[in-house]
Amino acid sequence: MLKTLFPLLIVSFLSVFMLLDGCEDYALLDQYQLDVQVTGLPAPESFNVDGATGDPNSIMITWNYSVSDIDGFRIMRSENGGAFTEIKNENDLDMGSAARSYEDTGLNGGTEYIYRMYAVADGYLSKATAELSAYSNP
Repeated sequence: MLKTLFPLLIVSFLSVFMLLDGCEDYALLDQYQLDVQVTGLPAPESFNVDGATGDPNSIMITWNYSVSDIDGFRIMRSENGGAFTEIKNENDLDMGSAARSYEDTGLNGGTEYIYRMYAVADGYLSKATAELSAYSNP
């Protein structure tokens, strides 16, 4: 019976991912977790990334946020236009609700990094910021 159901489960699982591809209401953060974006929770404001940090292997990320009742922030990064991966989240000590900057270190010099971020409240994600890119200094 399991041999009969397994292909059906795989097709169903892949169909869900194809339906969600490009959907702005969901952010697939890893293979097993799906986080819902809440449109009423605003995205972080004044989002900026800057590769001119003085350290050739780092990029400074800054933002503002006016909503006080949140858990923190989540930052996603893409290297050279690849898939986005989470690099920081609201559970990290330096990404709580009072955070307004993060220095992404240990990067490859001369590489383009693309960032987007979310505010997080009660496990729900805000709308994503615009995607911004910077090059770490060569």
